[in-house]
Amino acid sequence: MHHNTSPTDWYARTLRDPAEAYAAWRTCGVAVLPLGEHFEAIRFPQALAAAAVGCTTTTVVNLAFADALEGPIIHDPRGGNYYLLAAPGTGTRWNRSHQRHAECLGTDTQLGVPHPTHHHPTPARPLYWANPPTPHTPFCRTAAANLLLRIATARLTESAATAL
Repeated sequence: MHHNTSPTDWYARTLRDPAEAYAAWRTCGVAVLPLGEHFEAIRFPQALAAAAVGCTTTTVVNLAFADALEGPIIHDPRGGNYYLLAAPGTGTRWNRSHQRHAECLGTDTQLGVPHPTHHHPTPARPLYWANPPTPHTPFCRTAAANLLLRIATARLTESAATAL
């Protein structure tokens, strides 16, 4: 994302016809955009996010993730996932051992992206930005995402072991 381009324009330009994104945002609140060339997304299950933060309160998880990842994050409460937007090529570098827990989605995948100003879920439009994009922070820090995933996995493993 260029510093002089608004996030809305930048996301719309991932389509051949950016007007399609604007129309989808107007009518549905979500535009389905292609992943791979402009950005990728790490699908981080909500349960893992709560384990990483040590809290199940959505507001707390959102704030902790925003602080740690320093980039745009979409939350899908219906699907139970966070989508951490990442630089193109992240999937090839993403820690393969974590793919089963938090997969990096890239080429040949599409993602529902809410309008960049939609920061809170509503019953009609539950998909929202847990941390909105800015021209200065187009992608999440993948090293921080990897660390959060390791923390979550360790906490869940420890919790399962103590439950025996």
